[in-house]
Amino acid sequence: MTHCLTCIGVAFTLITKKPNSAILAKELEHRNHANKVCHHTFQSALSDELFNDYCSYKEAKEIWDSFVLKYPTKDVVRQWFIISNYYHLTMIEDKDIKVQINKYHNLLENTTLPDEFVFKLLVEKLPESQTSYNNS
Repeated sequence: MTHCLTCIGVAFTLITKKPNSAILAKELEHRNHANKVCHHTFQSALSDELFNDYCSYKEAKEIWDSFVLKYPTKDVVRQWFIISNYYHLTMIEDKDIKVQINKYHNLLENTTLPDEFVFKLLVEKLPESQTSYNNS
């Protein structure tokens, strides 16, 4: 959803709060238009049950913040993508093992995967020259 709103140039309303009255009239008009577009986009995508819950919200940011709290899918999708990258990672004999393990650790950054899973997957990915580690 944010990709679509970014493409039409209105996603900034989901991040920034409504400005005070001291802002220039043209900027305020642009922000109000962007808010209406986001607000309409959200409401048109909702089911009837959810529409009844969110129709009273006046600001798109309020709806967005509620979505983020209620449906935390970003981390789930990110974790799925990272796990997919783990499975496709291959370690090569010709490259330095430390560099490859650092690359692996960079993939792991900010994930909540169990340590045992991460360790076993790393051991599986070790090159053939490291078979003594694979057997332990």
